[in-house]
Amino acid sequence: MEVVSAAIALVVPYLARAGGAVADEGLRTLWAAMTARAEDAADGAARGALAGLHDNPNDPVRKAAATDAVTTLVASDPQFRTELTEIVKRLADRTPDVTMSTSVSDNARVEKLVNIQSAGDVTIS
Repeated sequence: MEVVSAAIALVVPYLARAGGAVADEGLRTLWAAMTARAEDAADGAARGALAGLHDNPNDPVRKAAATDAVTTLVASDPQFRTELTEIVKRLADRTPDVTMSTSVSDNARVEKLVNIQSAGDVTIS
């Protein structure tokens, strides 16, 4: 479900950066909504998946497990789906654009220029 993937994608970098402590109020709200819903549903698998994501947010297996768990919660609770959609929309609407540039000097040569319009995680090597 797209809203769940967006929710996980929004919260993962902040969990990774802050060692599990989400400093941003909007992202804290998003994380709290997901963990509270797992608690309310008494869904041990969802609680475990979210705890695993909290402990190691960059692990793709844990991301996938959390996405699956929250997708199950959303599918069984239309009110939670609406709440999650509203939170994600608010966060997406305020996300700033990031511009990066590189200066080349001396006798350096640029072999490839890349323009990225929209992306999730980007690795340049």
